Amino acid sequence: MKKIKFTTLLTLIILVSACSTYSVDTTRTTFYQQQLTTSGNIYLTAAQGLPKNSLELASYKQKITNKLNNTGYNVVTDKAQAEYIATFDYDIDEGDTYLVTAPVIRTHSRLIHRGKFARLHHRDRHKKINQVTSNLVTTYNRLLALDISNAQTDKRIYEAQVTSIGECEIMAGVFDQLLDAMFVDFPGVNGQIKKAEIPYQGQCNE
Repeated sequence: MKKIKFTTLLTLIILVSACSTYSVDTTRTTFYQQQLTTSGNIYLTAAQGLPKNSLELASYKQKITNKLNNTGYNVVTDKAQAEYIATFDYDIDEGDTYLVTAPVIRTHSRLIHRGKFARLHHRDRHKKINQVTSNLVTTYNRLLALDISNAQTDKRIYEAQVTSIGECEIMAGVFDQLLDAMFVDFPGVNGQIKKAEIPYQGQCNE
């Protein structure tokens, strides 16, 4: 069930700016063991709980496969041939709804003539607040996670997750941006939190 929260215009700017009209702001956390390499055979699978026969999942899996191949790995379909096992997961919550209020300000102006040119002169001291507008804004938390383990020992050697907050309520609407953020300077700096603005040209309301 969606929660309704009350906030001010300043809070709205902080929340909604997490995903602007032209970019998706992401945060990635990365941890890995020193023996991690970016080459070798790797088998990709989805985390437990995800719909195995979903066409949506199959699309995401192919996109991650392409990223891994471009990074230097060789994604294999036979688990027995793999040196590494990569497991991915994704999720989006039900959203938080905020009641946002903002004042509507009217400014008195007068026209100043300068020969054949004219300009409006604003007298700021006469600004008046006529009314207050209120709008409901819903933002969603999106998550993409990727773990890599040694196929022989099952010991995890890499884990990373990318999070983002925005008004797009459909995972498919921002998946490409989360995935791009996952593979920026892959594997990244161990233990580092990396923020990235990923260009967005999707159809979702961000």
